[in-house]
Amino acid sequence: MVSSRECFNPSEETFVTKSEPQKDLGAEAVVARGHGRAKLILFGEHAVVYGKPAVAAGLPRGATATVQFSDAAVHQLTLRSALDEDVYARVECGAALDNVGVDAGDGERLCKAFAAILGHFDCPKTLQVDVTIEVPMGVGLGSSAALSVAVARGIGQLLGQPEQVDEAVDASERVFHGNPSGLDQMMAASKSGVYFYARAYDSELEVAPIEAPALTLAVCEAGPAASTAAMVEMVAQRRLRESQLIDSVNQVIGDTARAASAALTDGDWARVGELMDINHGALSSLGVTTRAIDAACHVARGAGALGAKLTGAGGGGCVVALTPGGAEDVLKAWAEHGWSGFEVTIDHRSK
Repeated sequence: MVSSRECFNPSEETFVTKSEPQKDLGAEAVVARGHGRAKLILFGEHAVVYGKPAVAAGLPRGATATVQFSDAAVHQLTLRSALDEDVYARVECGAALDNVGVDAGDGERLCKAFAAILGHFDCPKTLQVDVTIEVPMGVGLGSSAALSVAVARGIGQLLGQPEQVDEAVDASERVFHGNPSGLDQMMAASKSGVYFYARAYDSELEVAPIEAPALTLAVCEAGPAASTAAMVEMVAQRRLRESQLIDSVNQVIGDTARAASAALTDGDWARVGELMDINHGALSSLGVTTRAIDAACHVARGAGALGAKLTGAGGGGCVVALTPGGAEDVLKAWAEHGWSGFEVTIDHRSK
């Protein structure tokens, strides 16, 4: 296993292109791009907060940022969805990194996160940043970390300051989540694949890749997600009331993650699916599932999924189902119930 610092490679998945000279820049116009991955937590939600292991996957989709110098008086960021091409938000930060303006959508935290990233770089000119995100936002797929990594990588590459990326991403994630575990950040900076995470109390998160065969999953949004911080606090309060029982549930979740790591390595899909169902049942005991999430899991299993569970903090958000033979039947069944979804194949051999 390696530490989060060793896993996070700030220069990875960035590149620079040059275009024709532009007179106001006095040199060639340089465009840098950065990419950050979305993630799925396959096993271990909530228990990881209490030192238990988790299994998560870096998705082949996420966020891509294009960064270039600007003649505007302020730094500008535009966030678009690749799913419907709508502009989610436009935010502006002045040279002093004060919040100047927010337009379209709920962009207040985005503006503060953008300012937090910029604060870690020495910018000789204002920047224009355009971000396209390829997953639903705010539903437990790590969209904020993917965005933060993409933007910070792009800026770091443009300015020749890649060593600042790690701290810039951490600052941005603190705006979004208060005290993030670091798991989302690590997954956003990872290669595509499945990873086993473990952390003892008061120590760094550690990660090891799981060399599993290609894994095909179906993912759907079963409802608006609740605040991650609120769900973590709810579990903490339940643990205060019933510490021995909740610690036992967390132990089951941690043991399930360990067993799943071995089953994934072996490509034992039947066991992986069964472990997903067990994990979901334990999460239900913590009180973080909803009727819609439980129903989406039930529908997926009825359509042939080998297992299904919530992914993320719960209280809403997404469901992930194991579909080794392809996700078409599960996606069709979900659509009949009004849930949109997508298929994803995760392969550690892909770049």
